[in-house]
Formats: sequence, C-alpha cells, structure tokens
Amino acid sequence: MRLRLGLLVLVALLAACGGEDEPERELQPGGSVTIGIVNGERLVREGARVEANRVNNAGGVGGALTIRLARGTVDQLLTRGVRLFVLPCRVELYAAAEEVSTAGAFGVAPCDDGVFEGSERIAFTGLSPRTQAEALSDFVGGEAARELAPRTARGARVEALLGVDRGGSSIVSPDAPERVVAPPGAPEESLFATFGFPEPGSRTDEFYERFRVVYGRRPETILSALAADAVNALAAAIELAASTSPELVAAEVQKGFEVRGVLNELSFPGGTNRAEVEAVIVHLADGKLRVVG
Repeated sequence: MRLRLGLLVLVALLAACGGEDEPERELQPGGSVTIGIVNGERLVREGARVEANRVNNAGGVGGALTIRLARGTVDQLLTRGVRLFVLPCRVELYAAAEEVSTAGAFGVAPCDDGVFEGSERIAFTGLSPRTQAEALSDFVGGEAARELAPRTARGARVEALLGVDRGGSSIVSPDAPERVVAPPGAPEESLFATFGFPEPGSRTDEFYERFRVVYGRRPETILSALAADAVNALAAAIELAASTSPELVAAEVQKGFEVRGVLNELSFPGGTNRAEVEAVIVHLADGKLRVVG
C-alpha cells in the first residue's frame, strides 16, 4: 500500500508540474460568442449592435469568433447560458451588475457616473466624474470666472470634484453634454468636459455614420458610442484571454490592456476594473458646441 500511495503522489506531482506544457488557449475559427445586452436604454442596445457588426465584418473577435447579441433581463440571459454582458448605462444598472457578479459572469458598464465601485466581474469603460472634473479644471488652468450649477446627478458629483478658483474669464459647467447641442439655458462661451463628440472626420463621427446606415438616423445621444466601446473592450479582453470564460476575461482586465475605441483610446492600466479615458472639451459659441480640447 505504501508503494502504491507513493506512486500516486508522484503521479500527482508530475501532473501539477506539467501545467506549463499544456497547449496555449486559442479561439477556434468559425466559432461564436454570445454577448447579452441587458434590458435598459434603447441606444445602448443599438450602439452595441452597430459595433458588433463592425467587429464581425472585420473577421470577428480575434479573427475567429462571430459576435451574437442576445437581449433580455440578466436572469433570462443567464438561463440561456449567456455569461458575458453589456450592462445598461443607468437604467437599473446597480441591480444588473449585482446579478452578473453574483452569478460569476462578467459585464461591462458603458457609463461610469461614479455611483458604485463594482467588482472584478464588472468593468467600466466610460468617462468617470473625477476624470471629467480634472480635464475641465486643467483646461482652464484651475480658474473660472463663473461655475454653472449642475443640472444632473452626475453634474453634482463632478461639481464636488471640480475645485476651480475664482478668476480668469471662463464659464465652466460640471455637466457633460450627451447631445450635439448644448443643455437648455447654457450661456454663450460655456465650457464642458464630455465623453466624446462627433466632430466631422473623427472616429466618433464615423461611428455615427455607421449607425445611420443601420438605423436610418444618427444617434440622438452619445450613449450609443459608449455602448460601442463597451463591446470593443469586451472583444479585446476575449481575444487576449483566448477564451470566452468570464473568469479568464475578467483576469485580462485586471492584467491591463489598451484598445482603440470609437470615442477614445481605452486603457485598463491593470489592477483596476475602470478604464482610463480622456475627456473631450467642448465650447458653446454662436449657439453651437465645438471641440476645443
């Protein structure tokens, strides 16, 4: 019995040491990956579809996997075997994120309003309130002649982080415009830091045109582009993991990577579930918003 036990232990040790000799994971050409689009904002669903079409037309994730989109509640999608998700921007976001995390799945939240921290199973790809505040403050050199009152809950969070001194000649707003027009009542010469803007010839404008081809109109707000970048981040993590396993995909986010988005470059620096993205500064002049930084 002792000899038999010793042989079993030796076999177990050799098996453990042999892990390095296991073949590398790779995505199988001709396969597919289903991404669940959790019920929420219409523009998130539409933006995800437009970007999934682009990825598929370019050969799929890693040149191998076709993206298939499924829509429903988290519970419905989990029942169908979906384990990778694009979450809503704001509609029932916290509840959806909790369900995804609890199930051991993985989700990407396209918006980051600073409402909650999330977990290693929930990644954020949108502009954070802190980064928005820092970008606006840096653009005006930490001084503003006037700071507008926030009109949104997100704007209130940005206002608390803005910290500009009185001085200079700038008018700054803590709100982030999501449309191509300024918020109602905003005074001329106002400055905003926002998620992105479809400046003619830009990547965002190109995405808006692809959206128009699919839906017959350009998107009403930037939410569609935020959803597109959630798809881009998820596709990049799947490719790097060479797997659709939620655990392995989440691990790639924690390791860190960069991916080209339709709004900005997305950079996960490692050790965090939040992407680093740059804000776009827009200026209101003659009733129109224009990119100035």
